Amino acid sequence: MPGNFRHADPVTATRPPAESGMIPVLDDTRLTAGDRFHLHCTVNNPQPDLLNVPLEGYAVETETVLDFTWPQVGGSADGLMFYGLCCRASSFDFVGDLQIVPWSYR
Repeated sequence: MPGNFRHADPVTATRPPAESGMIPVLDDTRLTAGDRFHLHCTVNNPQPDLLNVPLEGYAVETETVLDFTWPQVGGSADGLMFYGLCCRASSFDFVGDLQIVPWSYR
């Protein structure tokens, strides 16, 4: 698979990607009952025809993917991952790097 793999860093994820693509952010990566589960992504789309993502102006925007309160659950899980990647609308070619956000719940 072409491109690089990297873990999205929540500290730098508030800045737009250096090139076209997206950075997913999960505000709290170690969830327990009552925590806010807020998965969002910053999309950089400097060329309107590059991605099928309608953005205005400079074409950097943050979009909410999921936003809810984590429920009380029986059990726990570690090593869960969200993967994020943009593709060209016309060809499904990858744009930017594959982003990985590790998370867990208790």
